[in-house]
Amino acid sequence: MTTFHDTNGKEWAIQLDGFALGDLRDQINLDLAGDGLLTIETDPVALVRALAIICRDQITEAQKTEREFAKGISGEVLNVALEAVRGAAQDQLDGLVKRRADAHA
Repeated sequence: MTTFHDTNGKEWAIQLDGFALGDLRDQINLDLAGDGLLTIETDPVALVRALAIICRDQITEAQKTEREFAKGISGEVLNVALEAVRGAAQDQLDGLVKRRADAHA
């Protein structure tokens, strides 16, 4: 699991599980196993929307709205958050490759 801190210093965890990946695909048409990483690398709005989906439970726990959450994602935080998503996506894909390899061993 990777994390980043917003402009207020709050730590957010990026955990990509099947539900988060499905929500990204269904709600904003973003497939991180496909070209979704390129999309969030070049479109900060898509990145912030993706982060809001990924962090939805944490946003609720923090008693924030998605808009309040988004206000804390600007400047250098965008780059750090992007790296956190990249790391989590890579971890997820590495796990999938390992499970496939184990299944064929």
